[in-house]
Amino acid sequence: FHCHQFASGEGRFPSDLAMLTLASEAFYQMQHEENLALAEAYTQCDGTAFARFVALRSARAALQPELFLQQLRTETIEGTAEYAGLCALRRINEEKYREKVAKTCEALRAESPLLFDARRICYFSGALFFLCLARLGIPLKNDLRSTESAYAQSIAAFSSANEPCPAPAGRFAVDASADIPRAAWIAPALAALRAAREKTVFDFLQGAVYHPL
Repeated sequence: FHCHQFASGEGRFPSDLAMLTLASEAFYQMQHEENLALAEAYTQCDGTAFARFVALRSARAALQPELFLQQLRTETIEGTAEYAGLCALRRINEEKYREKVAKTCEALRAESPLLFDARRICYFSGALFFLCLARLGIPLKNDLRSTESAYAQSIAAFSSANEPCPAPAGRFAVDASADIPRAAWIAPALAALRAAREKTVFDFLQGAVYHPL
């Protein structure tokens, strides 16, 4: 599938360096809630949960726009590849396909360091988003010559179509300071990760020796 992307002129590749940045706690709290909504939308075939997912995602975009953009690009490149693989698996073995999708949902629901891995989590969220579109009867739009992400293209095309939305996303306008349940595990896990990264950098600098030549 990646060969197909390259051959088709795909250029929306993410910056891995930009995704090394740790975001704010609010960003992760919102992303966790977003992941829960996406998993619910897929497993329950629930348009209302999907609309909440879209609203949460729109609100999260405003918190750290550059990191958010890189994640959309990762979903566009890697999420679509995972989605294509799952579609192929379904034709070969329905049972293994269901197991794989169930594990994808579990990964997004889990209280796990995966949440802080800006790139890797997009393999799961991207694949499930595209599966969710299919389950809700929403067309997947992904013009490989466009600079817009597959997510942005799909949501924009669906929002402008003359067909009813599963539920109006505007009903779920999100206030990051008030409307998002706070998952208690995120703050200490994020603090521990920041401390570990700082120690790694400190240890590296302590061991570095200056060689003028």
